[in-house]
This record gives sequence, structure tokens and C-alpha cells, in this order.
Amino acid sequence: MIAGHFGVAMATRARWSRTPLLVLVIAAIFPDIIDFITAALHICGPNGLYSHSLPSIAIQAMVLGGAVALWRRSPAAGAIVAAMVVLHLGADYITGLKVLWAGGPVVGLNLYSHPAADFILEAIVTFGGWRMLRASPARDRWSSAPILLAMLLAAQAALDIASWVVGPVKPNGCPTSPSAQSSPPRGPGR
Repeated sequence: MIAGHFGVAMATRARWSRTPLLVLVIAAIFPDIIDFITAALHICGPNGLYSHSLPSIAIQAMVLGGAVALWRRSPAAGAIVAAMVVLHLGADYITGLKVLWAGGPVVGLNLYSHPAADFILEAIVTFGGWRMLRASPARDRWSSAPILLAMLLAAQAALDIASWVVGPVKPNGCPTSPSAQSSPPRGPGR
């Protein structure tokens, strides 16, 4: 789930207006930020080992939640941020495949292998969160603007189309096998 994480952050902001939306968005996508960092450093973490496994999520939730609790002087804000990190994993079990722990099983519904269904689910979650924020007193000009919703849905559509045509587009620091490089792209008529 990509755009859907933003939708969850917006819905959370609608309910808990004292936590800044940017903080909630960062927490909602933090495991994916870890994926980008490990990929940039060429660290191989197959199926989200260093970003989406249960031990990694627990560490991220404690560190981010603790940092926000200290920064905002609010244990509630810290708990909300920690919950956003944990919710990320729950959503990713629906859309992807994630390893539970080092050497453990890989689980998930892998909705990414069905890009149209993935887009529909992401659009529903994103629209729902955006709509909740738009209707709440916590809204502001930019977060409740229709252009934000359009941009999130366009980005999600682009990612789903790219994964349908060329395969997974999520960053990964693992070396690509020669057979994966020579396999034809997926997509129409292939």
C-alpha cells in the first residue's frame, strides 16, 4: 500500500488533531523510507527483512513513538505515531508479501500482483482518509484540497501501471538474479 498509507494518516489526523499531519505521514510510510535507505546503501533485505519484519516494526514504533512523545511532551502523540508504524505493516500484509522475522515465513495476500484490485483498495482508503480529514476541524487548505487527492491517486495509478508492465517497482538492495533480468516484462500481450 502506498497512497493508502497517506489515507490512514489523514484519517488519523482527522481524529487526533493535535498530532501534526506531516508527523503522521512520516510514521505511516516510515518502513518504506527504511526500504529506500537500505536500497540506496545496497543492503539486501529480502521481503522487507530490515523494514517490515516484526522485530523491525517493533523497533521503529518504539523509536519514533518515543521520539514524538518526548518532542511533543505527549505520551498520547507518541502512542499514535507508534500505532501508525504498526498499521503500516497491517496494510502491507494485504498488498504485499513480508517476512515475519529473519528466517521466518513470508506472509501476505500480495494484492500487488493484481494492480487493478490494488488501485481500487488504495483509492478507497485514500479517498476515505482524505474525506474524513476534509470534514474535520483539523483540516487545512493544502491537506483537504482536491488536488492533493488527485495527486495521490495519480501516483498510485502510475505505480500500479508500472508494476503491471515491468514487475515490482519497490526499492530493494538485493542483487538481481540474471534470470530475473532476462525475463520479459509483464503487461498487455506478454
